[in-house]
Order: sequence, then structure tokens, then C-alpha cells
Amino acid sequence: MLPRDTARTTITIYNFLPSLGTLQRTVIRDCVWMQGSQIKRAKQGAALPDDVLIQIPFSYKYFSVQDGQEFNGTGWTVRAGPELEGSYIAKGECPFLAPEAMPPPIVSPEQPEPSPSPGNPGDSAGERNWFILTLEAAPVDTDDFVRTVVIPFEEQYKPQRPEEITENFYGSRNMWYLEVKC
Repeated sequence: MLPRDTARTTITIYNFLPSLGTLQRTVIRDCVWMQGSQIKRAKQGAALPDDVLIQIPFSYKYFSVQDGQEFNGTGWTVRAGPELEGSYIAKGECPFLAPEAMPPPIVSPEQPEPSPSPGNPGDSAGERNWFILTLEAAPVDTDDFVRTVVIPFEEQYKPQRPEEITENFYGSRNMWYLEVKC
């Protein structure tokens, strides 16, 4: 359960989506951000001044990557890992938006035969134009992406990198939360 007597803040989570070649931005409100001396570590002694503990209330849009599945950009997630595999977490609502690296959709000449809708018998394939949109992701040059996007982002906003993520899903659903140690 999230502590009641602690000030709440907004966080911004960034995850790299290799299929789109960009960073996904997610803003989450009502989180607890404890830094350095605020963290109580009974077994490990005192925390270092730059240590951060973030508690994020559970949301149905959360996607757990601890099951070994690949995050596809639907909803949000928090991942520990090296550059471009792990998440970046910034305190507050961070205004940084990564550039879109995906090319525009390619219109395929294929035209499927749709069935008429039940409410409109005159709706047929001859009266509508049908197109299939095919999205092809551009190959991502990760070195260039790190140099042009990630490094300036890290220098300007000083995001935290998760080291350990604990899913605390016990009790009623309004008590569920994620604990992220950075």
C-alpha cells in the first residue's frame, strides 16, 4: 500500500520501441518519489544520496514485462536494463517528445471484398473504396538514435534508470503498486 502521509508527484516514463524506432512517453500521476535520505533500507543500511525509490499505483494499462514478453507500446511498462532496453523515468511531467522515426503508411493496392452491413443493404464493395494500410518500420540506427535523441534527453532532464522492479499485487486492487528502485 502506498504511504498516505507522503507527498505525491507526477512521473514521466520513456520506453524505447524498436519496431517504431522511437521513445514512448507515458505520464503517470499520484506516484511517490523518495530520494536518498527518505529511503529506509533496514538490511542494506543507509541509502546513497542519489538513490531513488518510486512507488507507482497500479493501472489496468500496465504491461508486465517480467513474464519475458516483448512490450509492443500498448499501455505502459517499466523495464530494468541497459540503454534502449530499460526505461527512463523523469520526475514531474517531462515535456520531451522523441521524434517519430516511422515512415508514412504504404497503401497497398489489394482490395478485400467486404460484406454489406446489416443496417445498410446498399453498402457494397462497388460503392466504397477499400485499402489496406501496411506499416513498415524503418530500420533503426541505434547508435544514431542514442547520439541524437537519448544523450541530449539524459543531459537535459536527468532521468532515473530502474535497477529493480517489484510488483506488489496483494490485497484489494486499490492497494496494488509497483516499487521501482533506481
